[in-house]
Amino acid sequence: YPFTVRDCCLVVDGGGAIVITSAARAKTLKKKPAYVLGTGDALSHANISSMPDLTVSAAAESGPPAFKMAGIKHSDVKMLSLYDAFTITPILFVEDLGFCKKGEGGHFFEGGKTAPGGSNIPVNTSGGGLSYCHPGMYGLLVMIEAVRQVRGECGQRQVKNCDIALAHGTGGALGARHGSGTVIMETIFSLPGIGRELITAVDGRDYPVVQSIAMIFGLIVVFFSFIGDLTGYLLDRRVTLS
Repeated sequence: YPFTVRDCCLVVDGGGAIVITSAARAKTLKKKPAYVLGTGDALSHANISSMPDLTVSAAAESGPPAFKMAGIKHSDVKMLSLYDAFTITPILFVEDLGFCKKGEGGHFFEGGKTAPGGSNIPVNTSGGGLSYCHPGMYGLLVMIEAVRQVRGECGQRQVKNCDIALAHGTGGALGARHGSGTVIMETIFSLPGIGRELITAVDGRDYPVVQSIAMIFGLIVVFFSFIGDLTGYLLDRRVTLS
């Protein structure tokens, strides 16, 4: 309580795949590339008894560095793709990612405000894990929908002028072994100066730490796929050592 059967994902068969390459190689392909502008990740707590605040998810920690790296404002993002294993998770995420104030997440969604054409930013245009597909590791499908939106491939559910999208996922569970990852992406250099400089940096010419966009995209995909096990291992180890 208060969750009912329709508030919880039914785990079904499904899957997805993302092809990863360098920014330079992507320019030669037929499909529009989805460039990574910013990323962030966070590890929160090992169990619910050590959860700092029951109303705050790790999105509050992974979101700010992603926006800082991307060099954009919240108003620049045209679409959100959020991990929604339960109805409460996207409500927490829009609050913790800064798209509305704490406690206003429910009102943010009600009345179809987050559907394409609604008064708020569109969220989970694929239907999300609750209404589309949840194969047990939904993070990759979160990424795929964001990529499709910025490419303009979504047909009737396409968000108008969607040049920048944010994908966010969690690992483990909200109450135990909880971590999160946030990635901001676009398909064109829509922001004069900012986007172009960041893609140049990610491509390895100006940013010595990260040598290619493939490395960042690959790390994010792996993060979403294995964050549950990784978070559990790291936090269990930390608890043991302490």
